[in-house]
Amino acid sequence: MKKALLISGSNSQKSINFQLICALEPLCERFETTLFDLRKLDLPLYNVDHEIHGIPEAAQELRTVFEAHDVIIMSVPEFNGSMPAFFKNVLDWLSRVEAPDYRYFSDKIVVVLNTSPGTGGDIAIRHSRDIVEKLGCTEVVSMHFPKFYHAVAQEGDRPVLKDSQLAEAFRELIKDL
Repeated sequence: MKKALLISGSNSQKSINFQLICALEPLCERFETTLFDLRKLDLPLYNVDHEIHGIPEAAQELRTVFEAHDVIIMSVPEFNGSMPAFFKNVLDWLSRVEAPDYRYFSDKIVVVLNTSPGTGGDIAIRHSRDIVEKLGCTEVVSMHFPKFYHAVAQEGDRPVLKDSQLAEAFRELIKDL
């Protein structure tokens, strides 16, 4: 069974992209899943000057987590026509952890997702795809989940995808990965 890592590219405490990842985890039955909250990492804003003092332990820990998974499922919000600086910073630090090369997505399948209160988000998906391909990924699929507040409901302490058409489309997207 393949292992899938589910992450959100948002650092908001009320992130709808993190809620989406949580709602999708039960639909990933064909994978052994790990839900990893990037917001808990202590990563400074990437700057080559920081490397003089060494790679942050959090980046090394996350790289180890990445390497233990076959599939990376990420939901990335769109801020002003791109991905958040928070998420780009995570990707930049991951590329700096000592390895044969910076292309740490080279043996990964990546699923790039996005949700928004309305219908926007395609640009963040395109930018995210471009970056993971630059970092070595050769198989990338993507999907947008529009109108988050109509598609996802809170049941107890967990968000649930209530839009059956989106649920079926997501299952179809990941079925052959």
